[in-house]
Amino acid sequence: MLPQIVNIIAGFLLAVPKIMELGVAKNAIKKIESRLRPFEGIIGWVVLILGVGMLIERITFMPIFYRYYYIGGGFAQSIPAILMGLILLADFFRKHKDLDHFIKQIEPYKIWIGFWGITAGFISILSGCAFLC
Repeated sequence: MLPQIVNIIAGFLLAVPKIMELGVAKNAIKKIESRLRPFEGIIGWVVLILGVGMLIERITFMPIFYRYYYIGGGFAQSIPAILMGLILLADFFRKHKDLDHFIKQIEPYKIWIGFWGITAGFISILSGCAFLC
């Protein structure tokens, strides 16, 4: 369940501009964003590490998170987690040319990647996959 919650939070941070355009509860959204922004780097590292761990676990069938059932997640959780982590940590990875080039290519899509993370997180939680995947 942890990756799903972190994906929702990271997705929210990336999708805030589009969410604000919708005009629903702008004050509440600004308040939530202002409380989460100081932790953007920490959220980025957590979502990136969980995403990479989940991806390795799914590809190699290596039980990295075997004992921790609440850290389950499949490709639909791990891929947006990795992308969101890279975008949230873009300033940190600027010194690495290859990663910087990749991040610059995906940054124009950060709002939609954020919505992907939010959607994947909510669908996984609502379908009960948080404990089964």
